[in-house]
Amino acid sequence: MDVRLDGIRRSKSLLRGSDVPLTPSTVHRLPTCSGAVVVATHVREQRTPVQRAREAAIMNQCNEMLRNANSLDQNGRQLVIAFMTGNKCNPRPELGHIITMKLSETIEDGLADNQICKMKVETFFQMDYQSGEWKRLRKCRLLQPHELENNSEQYMYISNEDYHNQAQQQPT
Repeated sequence: MDVRLDGIRRSKSLLRGSDVPLTPSTVHRLPTCSGAVVVATHVREQRTPVQRAREAAIMNQCNEMLRNANSLDQNGRQLVIAFMTGNKCNPRPELGHIITMKLSETIEDGLADNQICKMKVETFFQMDYQSGEWKRLRKCRLLQPHELENNSEQYMYISNEDYHNQAQQQPT
C-alpha cells in the first residue's frame, strides 16, 4: 500500500520507524575521494549524551591544540580539524596512510643532569588514515650555547616608544 506525504508517493514500510519519511535531500560528491557520493538525508539527531560529551571533548582538545600551534598554516589547520571530526578520507594518498604535520616549535626550560636548561621543543600531529587514530608527538633537543645567544637577540624586549622610534627611522 502506498501513502502520499508532501506530494511524494511513499511505501508504507518506509514510515514504520517514524512519521517523517527519510528522503534524500541532496547528493554531494567529495572532491578528495575519487567518485565517492554522499547522500544527505533528513534524520533526527539520535546521538546519546555520551556521544555528545565525547564529541565536545574532542573539539575542546582540538581547539586547545590548534590555539598553541605556531607552525601550522590554514590548510594544515583545516586538515587537522577535518580528521578529528571524522573525515578519514586521505587527501594525499601518494604520501601513504600516515601523515605527520608540525604543529609548533617552542623554547622551554627543561631538566637535564639535575640542571635547568633551555630546550627546543617541536610538537607534531600524526594522523593515521587507515586506522583513524591520531597522536601528538613531542621532540625535545637541548640548545647549544651559540643557539641561546641567537635566541635571546630574537626575543629581545622593546618598549612601545622605542618600537615606534625605530619604525619611524626605517626607510619606506
